[in-house]
Amino acid sequence: MNKIQNALNQNQPLVAVETAQGSTCLKVLKISLLCFGIAAAVAAPFVMPAVAIALGITGGTLLLTALALHLFWKPESKASAINNNNNSAPVQSASHVQSVQILENRLLKLVKDLREMGVSFSIKTEESKITLMVGNSTIELILDGDITKEAADVIVNAANNEMLTGGGVDGAICQAGGEELALARALNPTIPGNPKIRCPTGEARITDAGNLPSLFCAHAVAPNCNHSYSPENPSELLQSAYASTLKAAHRALFETDPFEALVELGQNIQNRDDSIQLRTSTLTNTRKKILQHHSSLKTKKMENAPLSISFPTLGTGIFANPKDSSSLIALIEVLKYVKEHQGKEGIKIFKFVFTKIQEDKSFYIRNINQISSVAS
Repeated sequence: MNKIQNALNQNQPLVAVETAQGSTCLKVLKISLLCFGIAAAVAAPFVMPAVAIALGITGGTLLLTALALHLFWKPESKASAINNNNNSAPVQSASHVQSVQILENRLLKLVKDLREMGVSFSIKTEESKITLMVGNSTIELILDGDITKEAADVIVNAANNEMLTGGGVDGAICQAGGEELALARALNPTIPGNPKIRCPTGEARITDAGNLPSLFCAHAVAPNCNHSYSPENPSELLQSAYASTLKAAHRALFETDPFEALVELGQNIQNRDDSIQLRTSTLTNTRKKILQHHSSLKTKKMENAPLSISFPTLGTGIFANPKDSSSLIALIEVLKYVKEHQGKEGIKIFKFVFTKIQEDKSFYIRNINQISSVAS
């Protein structure tokens, strides 16, 4: 517990820090050169010809130097990082560093709260997997995996607002899920007032999983941080996407009976867009799977078998959310769920699945090791 409090009190930085000194010095130098250049050019007509020529050359040189500095010279930033894999962390702005430190403190505060509730922490490291035990729950980092083949009760998809087939994780999951998953996505109703949006940013929708090795698929939409698309509050939206995913998964696994699921499917079919072509065989299979899924869930609950969910990293691909803060947000939301459902019915196994070369996992590994270190 002392380790947790010390980390909170010291506000220890764990990410790269960009200094502003170089940028400030460059601005002063450019302004100085610009002022001297203008002064020399203005004074030239009022002095002797030889002096005027010298002042003109000097002024022009200073102005060109200021322009060249503005266009081509960027100040180097001093950065430091704590990284368990000795990978260099990307240099980030001061505001981003501050937001990451706030997230780190939230994570440590959650660990402290769980320890005060009597929850134990332990870590197990294997070649292909790192497992953090948090009481009777586990957080697993699958270091060289394929989320389309990772058996779980719920597989999470990094979806888009329209819930149409995209690229990256979304494309792979849609392809593996087959026609039944495509139908389930298409049947999800659009939001009022917008005939294209099926899932707003920061929310999640649950559907049948089709041919995926899971009972359900949760489609979560992270904020798009690319250029002009970037919202004002991307961290809050990403946090909401993870929280909404866990809420939707919990409802599907623990609060929905087969009859309700079939009624909802029927309503979605009735309200479908005319452009959707429905196949009777696919709908029949979907209805059968709904009944099979709930029968399987009932058996698992009777046997006290832990239920699981598999996450990709939401929003860190083409949507360009920062990898360091995104990893903290994901772990914070999982630990909040674990804390809320201590001693209650709930999901017990949380998997984060990475490819072999995926950069995100270094941040998850560092954060998991940090949790284990301060909680021990």
